[in-house]
Order: sequence, then C-alpha cells, then structure tokens
Amino acid sequence: MERFVCLDVEMPNGDANRISAIGVVEFVGGAVTRRCYSLLNPETWFQPYVVKLTGITPEMVQNAPTFKDYWPTIEPLLTGSVIVAHGAGNDLKALAACLRHYKIDWQPAVPYLCTVEACTAVYPDRGAYALGLLCADFDIPLEHHNALSDAEGCGRLLLQCLRGGLDPAPFVKSFDLLRTPDEKRRQKRPPRKKGAALQAQATVREWLEPLCSETVRKETAERLSLPPERVLGVPLQSLLSLERAHHASETLVSFLKAVPHDYHEENLLHAIILSNRNRFAVTLKGVEAFLPFVDNAEVCAALRPKLFKKKQPELGRLLRRCLVSEEKYPTLFALQTLERTYIKTPMLPTFLEIVGSLSPDDPELIAARDAFFQKALALAPQKTRAYLDAHGLRLEQP
Repeated sequence: MERFVCLDVEMPNGDANRISAIGVVEFVGGAVTRRCYSLLNPETWFQPYVVKLTGITPEMVQNAPTFKDYWPTIEPLLTGSVIVAHGAGNDLKALAACLRHYKIDWQPAVPYLCTVEACTAVYPDRGAYALGLLCADFDIPLEHHNALSDAEGCGRLLLQCLRGGLDPAPFVKSFDLLRTPDEKRRQKRPPRKKGAALQAQATVREWLEPLCSETVRKETAERLSLPPERVLGVPLQSLLSLERAHHASETLVSFLKAVPHDYHEENLLHAIILSNRNRFAVTLKGVEAFLPFVDNAEVCAALRPKLFKKKQPELGRLLRRCLVSEEKYPTLFALQTLERTYIKTPMLPTFLEIVGSLSPDDPELIAARDAFFQKALALAPQKTRAYLDAHGLRLEQP
C-alpha cells in the first residue's frame, strides 16, 4: 500500500456515538506525511472510568471544537483513502455516528483495514493483539489512549505486517456509514409479530403507562444517549416490581416474542423477565434470541439469568460465540457472565485464552475484560497470574 490514512478516536463514554479526541495520520511510501490531532467537545456526558482511561476530562474539552467544527480539517485526508485502525469497527462506528448526529453529508461508505485482523494473519501464534502490547513488542513508540499516538502506532504496525509478508488486498473491506445500528438490528428481526405477542405488548404498555415520569425519561435519554422518543421514563425499580407482580402470567411469556421492542423500558423488562425464568433451556434460547436487540449497557447489565450459575456446557458454547461476535453487547454480556459464573471452574483456562485474545478499543469492553481478569486473579491467582505472565498481558485498570 503506497498510501493509507490511520484513524483513532477517544470517546467520552461507552455509547460509542461521540468523540472527545481524534487523531489522523497519513502515510505515503512508508513515511508519515501529515498528522492531525485535536480534542473535541462531544457535547455529551463523560463516564468516570473512561476519563480515568483516556485522561480527557469535561473541563479539558469545554472550549475545544466540536466534531462538526473540526471536520473540514480532516475531511480532505479521509476522502478517497483506505482508513486503517486498530479494532476498526469501534472507530468507524463513532465516526459514522458523529456524521449522522451533525448531519454531515459525506461518502456513503469507506474502505478500511483493521490492524487486529492484519496482525492476527501475519503473527497467528501471539497470545493477544492489544495495540499497547504489539507496539511494545515491535519497539514502536506509543502513548496509549492518546489518539494521535495510537493512530501513528497503528500505521507503524501495518508497516510491520507488510514487511512480514502481508498482502493487504484481502483485508480491505467496506464500512457502511449510512446504516444505523438500529437498521443493522432490523435485518435480524422477525418479519412480523404474531397476534399473541402483539396483544401482550399492548397489555404491558398499559401496565407501564401509569409508571412513566417525564423527569426519568429525560434523565434516561441523556444518560444513555438514546432518542427521547424511544424512552418512556419508567424507573428501574418499578420495572422490577412489575415483573414480580406478573411473574407467572402468560402475558410476560408472550411479551418475550414481541421483539423488536420500541422502547428502552420494554428491552429492560425483557432482560429482567429472562433473568428470573426457571427453565434453563428456555432461558438460554431466549437470551440468544434477545442479544441482537440489546442496544445499551443498562439492558446488558440487567440480563443476568440466575439459572446460569448452574454452568451448563450449553452456556459455555453460547459465551464462546458471544466473545467472538462483531457486535459490542453480546461480547459485553459474555464478559460480565464469565466474571459472575466461570472463575472457579475447570473451564477457566479456556476462557482465559479466549478473553486474553480480545483487543477491544471500546471503554466498556476494556473495563469488562479487566474486571474478569481482576476477579480471576482474586479467586484463582495461580492460574490467572501464570496466564498473564506467559502472554505478557497488562491490565488497563490498577
């Protein structure tokens, strides 16, 4: 590849729809020819863990340009370029979300290459493919979670892969910038809801209506970066009470078939219902069917079936599939479930290997991965420390 442009973004929270810092580095003929970097005002909330991870605080970006203000600076570099990123999906999702949010008309799709995939192909025997570890192994200077340094480090990793014999052509893919996450989920949705499911949905909405609060609606929409029209404003405690009151009803059983749900609280109630079911096989099937519709961390955190503590092999197979999913929330669900369920089991070495192979850029996935390792260190220190030391893995969290 004679020319390519590397991109890295830092985000203010785990929603992956705003950017607080952006780095763009152009490579031509194996050398850096241009660098662009700026803090950005994301005009949204900051998650404390992400502030700790990136070092970017709300005060630091208060007077920074917005993405819309800075776009004319980087647009000429990106237009017509193959964009290279480490864990490219996360960076490109955030880029696409910002383009949509600020109503910026750009190209409908962008060619990209992910250096996680490239490094996996050229160096298949490595234990992990995190940007920091790879750059350290190849003596590439890196100030991790600085967007400019990460972008340049990513480009130098690609050069390393090219020297190692990589043919880049099969790894260049197209990312659809116009299709929203909701539209992607709709591709997996059933064609229509059947009569019983529709009736159950209508009944549940009748139950939810008197529980709605405008204050809660505004707070929830802002906290989760959800469109206000998708939020009813029902407090979580009210949803828990509603599920307890109607736990044995056929209405809730039929309601589980009423996906896709239109409202955040319906998704949250769906997760609560599944978490309290008493038949393992039915619950497992229900969770797998529901995961494609999970669209935020609150719903994901609520999806914690009590029956899963039984640790059946079937659950292990589902978690393996979730861990290698290209979607964020199945992976987050798997990491959270592993932390609660699998530490003190013979399957721990297997899951240490799978989790250790992940190279997430998303802050919530990094936090969940590290929480799993921290719990494993506390409960199974010998096995976990041996794995981390053997693979040179270091956790982001202290």
